[in-house]
Amino acid sequence: MDILPLYFLVIFIILLFLAFKEYSGEYIDPRILYTICFIQIILIGFRKDVGPDYGSYKGIFSYSYIYDYSTIFLSNIPFSNSPKLGIEWLYILMNKVVLDLGLPFYVVTLLVAIISLTLVYKFLIKNSDYPTLLLLLGFIPGMLISTGGQMRQSVAGGIMFYSFIFIKERKLFKYFICVFLAAGFHTSAWATLPLYWLVRIPMNKFLIFFLVLGSMILSPFRIYEQLGVFLNFIAGGSSISDGVNGYMDEQYARINGGFGIPEVLMALYTCFILYFNDELEEKSPYYEYYRNVTIIGICAFFILRENPILSSRLVGVFMGFVMLLMGNALSVVSKMERRFIFSGLIFIIFFNFCVFSVFNAKKANYSIDTYYNFILP
Repeated sequence: MDILPLYFLVIFIILLFLAFKEYSGEYIDPRILYTICFIQIILIGFRKDVGPDYGSYKGIFSYSYIYDYSTIFLSNIPFSNSPKLGIEWLYILMNKVVLDLGLPFYVVTLLVAIISLTLVYKFLIKNSDYPTLLLLLGFIPGMLISTGGQMRQSVAGGIMFYSFIFIKERKLFKYFICVFLAAGFHTSAWATLPLYWLVRIPMNKFLIFFLVLGSMILSPFRIYEQLGVFLNFIAGGSSISDGVNGYMDEQYARINGGFGIPEVLMALYTCFILYFNDELEEKSPYYEYYRNVTIIGICAFFILRENPILSSRLVGVFMGFVMLLMGNALSVVSKMERRFIFSGLIFIIFFNFCVFSVFNAKKANYSIDTYYNFILP
């Protein structure tokens, strides 16, 4: 088991301490959480050769000079004859501007960290009764795997996470703008556009059960292959997928019928929703919205699970909302159920922490002896 750098361990311990205080009823000043966010931005934004895709993204940065600005903007216009970039246009634009200004690559990683982490922190602080617990739950994979690894998807995810405010407020135009901007960093964001309408579809426990069961049955048949062109577009290509896949060797064992950690988590999320659905529907604000998004993500995961790229990239856009669903449940369930949910979330937090430390920290240079930062000792 590799030990994470001291900086990350301190943040983890602080968030854990604050999460227990929050659970006991104490008020956590948002300024404390924003301070932690600032520190995380420094740790992720100024990292050096850390993350499985760092080299690939640095290569994109170095070669972004080959594109002119007109080509970048025209590539985003549908049905135009302009050449495609191979990487989303807003991400290329960010890299080219930074390169043309003569700034180093760590400015790109810094901008990615600022956008994704700030939006997630702001959304959770304003929309959850237990933001500290949820930020701790997202420490791994949210910060280290997503923001510190899958850079394009982390920016898109941050924008889409924050854009949920406009779904709740029923502001379609603002939501569409967010989807458009997020898709400029990762095309999988287009898959979230129907959520504006899908979140209001009523579901009961029986429908949820049969939707998930049906998706599990369909899993071996690879029906997604019938939508090859569309899903390849949504997945954003495979030019930098090798590094991401290096995070989880066990995912290859899942192909052709294997069963791994993601499947277990999806099954647990489904059981949680089935058990608490009626109570949360009645007591928890916007529970139906978070539930519908989560069920869509679970079904998509099982249908796409034979393809490790699609089942991670596409599903990741939806599954971020499951922590909101579970965290907000703490405010409305009984004392015994509250204790059970909190204990389960703490277990998941430590489980993710241990899995990352054992299998992935060294690979991604997030171990105590491989992590480097441009401005920190």
